[in-house]
Amino acid sequence: MCSTVQLGEINFCGKFWRSRLDLLAISHSFFSKNSNGNASLPEDVVSIHVDHDLQKASTSMAEAAATSATALGVQHISSLITWGSGSYPQRPEEGSIESTARLARYHKIQSFMVSNHVPIVAFGHHADDQVETSIMRLLRGSSSMGAAGMRPVRRWGMGGHLGQPWSILGAKGMLNWIVRPLLTVSKDRILATCDANNLHYVNDPTNFQPDLTVRNTIRHVLAEKLNKLNESIQFLRDMSHSSDRQVQLQEGVGRLGLRRDEVDTQVTILLNRIKQQCPPSTLVISCDGFSDVTDPDVRIALGAASSKGGGVQTSTTTLDITSLLKNIWESPTGGGKAIVLYDYRFLVKVDMHQFPKGLADEIFAPDSSATITIEPEAPYMLPKVYLRQADKWDLLLGYVDGLFQVGIRAGGA
Repeated sequence: MCSTVQLGEINFCGKFWRSRLDLLAISHSFFSKNSNGNASLPEDVVSIHVDHDLQKASTSMAEAAATSATALGVQHISSLITWGSGSYPQRPEEGSIESTARLARYHKIQSFMVSNHVPIVAFGHHADDQVETSIMRLLRGSSSMGAAGMRPVRRWGMGGHLGQPWSILGAKGMLNWIVRPLLTVSKDRILATCDANNLHYVNDPTNFQPDLTVRNTIRHVLAEKLNKLNESIQFLRDMSHSSDRQVQLQEGVGRLGLRRDEVDTQVTILLNRIKQQCPPSTLVISCDGFSDVTDPDVRIALGAASSKGGGVQTSTTTLDITSLLKNIWESPTGGGKAIVLYDYRFLVKVDMHQFPKGLADEIFAPDSSATITIEPEAPYMLPKVYLRQADKWDLLLGYVDGLFQVGIRAGGA
């Protein structure tokens, strides 16, 4: 489960009750029997249910989740999404329900993980979900790499969607992991396991309203109108050697997943071979190594197939952090540390306790026009932090890789 000594807890969440409950029961049983004295396994299992408050049955489903977790002896957390308050948007309308609900659910889960120091979340997606994901991606024009579906293990990621700044996780998202242990297990087998072990599960009623979301529409089509998706479905079937039509789809996606793993491995080996000595957070590679790459999937993954010749784009972003630092400086504690993710590459840490008091009082005064910004100094180099004041020389406050050191920059404001 990709766990280490420091993991501590693993959090379980799933959209579809049968798979989530099956995963929760099996994992709780396994960890209870094997984690004692085994530092490589999580110490605790926590169940979390996110109530989207988007259907009449949401309250009863939350209660069922709590009851099931209690019956298994698992700690359970129930959390309600409060649409239109805090960092959450207004209640989504038809057409954007599933995507907005997913972002809100993930934001809620990630917030719980960060505040409770839980580094891993396990989702109950199964083999049928994987097929749906693959077909949806193919319909949207994805390559075979995208059609490989969800990864069984991955970092959560930084998040961030246009128009939805509340979904941005930043550096914190890179510290947590998502695992999907049931991706190769069919829904039928999960149902059979639940029945055999007397595990009561709840079906989400929206799964039977095919017009509600794209994913549920695909689920409906898979069951009754396969001919409308012939091209995408046939692509998956051609990847399989099975004669079972349903198994063909699952096996086809599985083969694409193996191919993706193979490409990932080849890219990693090649990058390790051709990368050059370079500054932190920057990758410099020798173009000579690309000439030997003939696999189109590997070339695309490397960015070598770009019609513009590839290359790394240098940030030209200037980030104003004045308000952030002022809020910390004026906090009851009288200081602290500010952590800012710049250009998705540099984690800038500012220790306000080492900020000269006289300078801080001048900069953060109510009538001050001073700004503190993070700016790129030159291509592929570490950015620097500047203090800019009208009619005064700019001050170089420091480099990203060190504490603030006040010095004068050659040049004026």
